[in-house]
Amino acid sequence: NFGAFIKYSQRERDETSSVGNEIERGIPHRDQSLAGRVTYDFASRYFIEFNGGYTGSEVFKYGHQFGFFPAVSGAWNISEEPFVKNNTNIIDLLKLRYSYGQVGNNQIADVRFPYLGAIGTIGGYDYGDIGSTFPFSGLHISVLAANYLTWEVATKHNLGLDFNLFRNKFSGAIDVYKDVRSNIY
Repeated sequence: NFGAFIKYSQRERDETSSVGNEIERGIPHRDQSLAGRVTYDFASRYFIEFNGGYTGSEVFKYGHQFGFFPAVSGAWNISEEPFVKNNTNIIDLLKLRYSYGQVGNNQIADVRFPYLGAIGTIGGYDYGDIGSTFPFSGLHISVLAANYLTWEVATKHNLGLDFNLFRNKFSGAIDVYKDVRSNIY
């Protein structure tokens, strides 16, 4: 059995309430993605699947907006092998599976466009006289530009075993997984 799937998505979301003096809140939020999957199984015994997503986000600077996030998985349905299927009536399902994949996260900062620096005012500096009643305001960097900021990536591994026994009266799944994050802001 063979299967394939492809999906394109583009989204724009407006924030129209409480925009106030914040210009960036009035700019629509936009993202887009292209995702695909190819699956194959042979005789309901051997399974393989490839996935990939190419995702774009406005959060990152030009040249860093898009990321590719692949995944692959495979499984062996041991219970469909003739040496198990024809020799026991205890095992209804025994499947060993493994998957590896990456997921991208762009929700990483409280700042809408972290690649744009910003300068703000700060008040209360006294120059000269101690205890002056006329504090002077000044400028400071309120947002430090993160020019090379890119996707936070979660790399996931999963090894699992599914089983149904005694005419499906006892079933379960055992999973061992590892999740590693990189490019954390």
